[in-house]
Amino acid sequence: MKKIKNFILMLLTFTIIFVSIPVSSVNASNDYLTSFTVSKKVIYKGNGVSVSVDKAKKGSRNVEITFVVKNNSKKDYSIAAHEYAVNNLMAGGSTYGSDVDVPSGNKARFTISISKDWFKQNGIKNFKKLDIMFWGYYDHMKEWESPKVSFSTNKDNGKGYYKPKKTPKVSDDNIDIGYVSKKSDTYTFYVKNKTDMERRWSVENCSVNGWAYDLGSAKYDLYSEPILNGCYAVFELPIDKDFKKENSIKKIKKIEFDIEFDGGFDDDYNHIEEIKSDKITVKF
Repeated sequence: MKKIKNFILMLLTFTIIFVSIPVSSVNASNDYLTSFTVSKKVIYKGNGVSVSVDKAKKGSRNVEITFVVKNNSKKDYSIAAHEYAVNNLMAGGSTYGSDVDVPSGNKARFTISISKDWFKQNGIKNFKKLDIMFWGYYDHMKEWESPKVSFSTNKDNGKGYYKPKKTPKVSDDNIDIGYVSKKSDTYTFYVKNKTDMERRWSVENCSVNGWAYDLGSAKYDLYSEPILNGCYAVFELPIDKDFKKENSIKKIKKIEFDIEFDGGFDDDYNHIEEIKSDKITVKF
């Protein structure tokens, strides 16, 4: 009887060990992004406001970066993380951004979050640096914007930032456009802002096999998207099934489009001239 009990106890112990080992090893192998650290640092100072990097955390699903805003001005501001890039690749941005209210004479924290899946999808194992642009709002109106500012993690060695594997199909002094890959009827491209200022880009004059294409379900994702100077943006261009059916397209042989950079306005609210690329043609 004693031998039977010992055998059962040994069997249970083995089962627990056998079950627990794969759990920890799977978690480790799925963590594509390596660990990193940041140092507290003031990265922007202007308009009576300073913004500092406070801390960064690699969670189970997201990377979270926390900033501290100090408002030494006489105005009650809302400060927004308008757009940002990791290793020179755009990772987030919107017209209004993630904002925090900071009354005059006070300070506040705010956090931006980047999915760990985004790092894996873009082949970024080492988070080296973040470029970011802040907007300041007063009385619900944009009053100022920062230039592009940056900070580095302990992984930054000054090289190994994002760079497409394929050379651009279109290249001039202002814009690079290139083809990345395709999956089913979704085609991936990249654009680079080579100007000296932040821009908003849009896909224009798109055609598939010689048929004008209005971008279908991606229309609003490919219009007036922010891109920092010196940075890349990667985007997908899906071809709708209804469009293919309507135009009797069985096989996609050619996609053409151009990119337009919206000039926006300067500090005196003078309109900056728009920039349009040459047409990119990709044949399959």
